Amino acid sequence: MEDYTSEIKNRIENEPYAQIFKIKVEELREGYSKVTMKATKDFDNMFSITQGGAIFSLMDFAFAAAVNSYKGIAVAVNVNINYIKSAVAGDILTAEASELSRGNKTSAYLISVKNDKGELIASSQALAYIKQPEKIKKI
Repeated sequence: MEDYTSEIKNRIENEPYAQIFKIKVEELREGYSKVTMKATKDFDNMFSITQGGAIFSLMDFAFAAAVNSYKGIAVAVNVNINYIKSAVAGDILTAEASELSRGNKTSAYLISVKNDKGELIASSQALAYIKQPEKIKKI
């Protein structure tokens, strides 16, 4: 399993979009991931706070890592997010995705994003469709 989660970690961290945010997969196991990024001024919106889209992207990468931590292919079909508190440049943001349930065709996740002070920035619920259990192409 270690080799497979390492492959998923590498795939995510090497995605061009993830590299814009300098996304790092800190922890990954079946049904769980912890992913981090540092908020920078480049992610600020017009109010000098971190753009919601950047926070959503971090959350989405945590979801992608966790849901694809099994040997298969799963894609998001529904994601909702609640923004609780603003993040600002300099914050280290951590998204944790935890599986709530997994069936033959769908999987449900709870994802939280916190800053380096442990404050909740956003929470999300996500549903994935399991396209191909136990199948993934090698890099």
